[in-house]
Amino acid sequence: MRKTWIMLAAVAALAGPARAQPAEPDPVVTARAGYELRLLGGGLTAGQRGLHSFPVFMFGISRSEALQRVTALRGRAGAAGNRTCGGQSLNFARFGTMTLWFRGNRWVGWSLTGPAGRRPIRTEWDVGIGTLRSEIGDDDREQPVFRQTSRGTEFTFDGMHGLLAGRGRLARIASLWAGVTCR
Repeated sequence: MRKTWIMLAAVAALAGPARAQPAEPDPVVTARAGYELRLLGGGLTAGQRGLHSFPVFMFGISRSEALQRVTALRGRAGAAGNRTCGGQSLNFARFGTMTLWFRGNRWVGWSLTGPAGRRPIRTEWDVGIGTLRSEIGDDDREQPVFRQTSRGTEFTFDGMHGLLAGRGRLARIASLWAGVTCR
C-alpha cells in the first residue's frame, strides 16, 4: 500500500501543474438550423422558438465575428457605411430593420426600427417593434422607466432603450437600441 502511494505521488509530481484548456468559442448558429436572432441589452443572442437563448454575443467582439453571427441568422447586410454622431465616427451595417454599429474593429451597438417585418427581431420575452407599452416588463423582471423627451415617450428596460408611438397604454414600440448608436 505504501508503495502505491509513493508511486502516485511521484506521478503527480512529474505531471506538473494542471493546464487550463482554452475555452471553446460559442458556435455560430444559423437560421437554417431553426435559430432566430434575439435582442439583448448588452448585445444580441440567438435561440430556437420556445427555448432559452444560446449563444450570446456581447458588445466588444470583433466586427468580423458580429457580422458572421448576424449574417448566419439574417442573411447578408443590405447596406454599410459611416456616420458621425456627437463628434464620434461610427461604421454601420444594416440588415433590414436592424443596424449594427461599430467603432473601429469593435461592435459597440445595435438599433432596430419599424415596421417589424415578416421575420421580426424580438427579445427572449417577445418584446420588439410593435409591442404594447403595457406589455413591456412584468413582475418577474426589471420594470421599464418611461420619460417624455423632444422625440416623444422614451423608455429604458433590461439595458435597452426605446421610443413609443401613440399615447397611453396603447402606445407601441416604434424603435429600440442598445450600446453606442447613431440615432
